[in-house]
Amino acid sequence: MRRISLLGVALLLLATVAVRVRAAKLDTSTLLGVWDGTFTNETFGSNGTIHVETTVESPDQVRVDWTLNGNVFGCGSVGPVGGVLLRNLKSNGYTDTKVFVKGEDSVFGIVKIKSKGTNFKARGKNPCEGVAAKKYRAKATLEGNTLSGTMKIKLAGSGTAQASFTVTKAQAP
Repeated sequence: MRRISLLGVALLLLATVAVRVRAAKLDTSTLLGVWDGTFTNETFGSNGTIHVETTVESPDQVRVDWTLNGNVFGCGSVGPVGGVLLRNLKSNGYTDTKVFVKGEDSVFGIVKIKSKGTNFKARGKNPCEGVAAKKYRAKATLEGNTLSGTMKIKLAGSGTAQASFTVTKAQAP
């Protein structure tokens, strides 16, 4: 379950298309709270909702619980699931100014996420066994209390699908 929740954070952080300018400094404490939003696969017309809650469990641990309702990579809804990010753990963790996730699960496949300032990049492969998605890349930017972004999904045969999502902080911790 921990891997899945970390990947949920990844999806949340993928949100906005990264602008090619110097990124603002990220304060990871701004990611705490309740976030709600939507995602849309523009190519296939599927959409759904995103709900994420991030809370401090201890000085060095942040708990993330999330749910995605809708057609996620053709797999259906995901969650609710949860897990913990650890301070200064470079494989699945965070610092005061960065987030990094590296993991694998049955929905997102093998995924890596990293932040540079308020810009985030993610890439993954082999999401959702048995569906047409082969790999994906996403770019995101956090602007105030809103995360929104795009994802390009390479299909197994040929072609690509385009998706976007936006998540806004509904409530601070």
